[in-house]
Amino acid sequence: MIHFFVSVNEGQRNIISQQIIKVAEDACIFGEIYEATTEGIFGNRDVKVYVGKGDGKWNYLKEGLCDEISLMSELGLKYIRFIVQTEEPNDPPQPIQPTGQTAFDVMIEHARQPYFPTTKREDTQRDTTMGK
Repeated sequence: MIHFFVSVNEGQRNIISQQIIKVAEDACIFGEIYEATTEGIFGNRDVKVYVGKGDGKWNYLKEGLCDEISLMSELGLKYIRFIVQTEEPNDPPQPIQPTGQTAFDVMIEHARQPYFPTTKREDTQRDTTMGK
């Protein structure tokens, strides 16, 4: 039996904190560990798999849940992190409509706005208003 530290995140939020999981050496793929850990709560959502040695450096597994556990013992890795991707809205993002302004127009518009320094210093004293 091999032991791994497994955690599950949804986006940036930690859903299942680090647990120790026992796995048979002839075992399986990461998908089976994921299903055993989450008990089917998240279903067939997009899941990314990261592995590490516990030093804070995580390596992304391109094959994800379909990759075999044997690479963990080959590389001496003990930590597994599953990151469940948050659901994206079904509506495609609306394309940004150009407003007809060019970059030069925006620069000129900002140049015409008055600038008043927030602090009164000797070199900016002439730029402040007389109201103070």
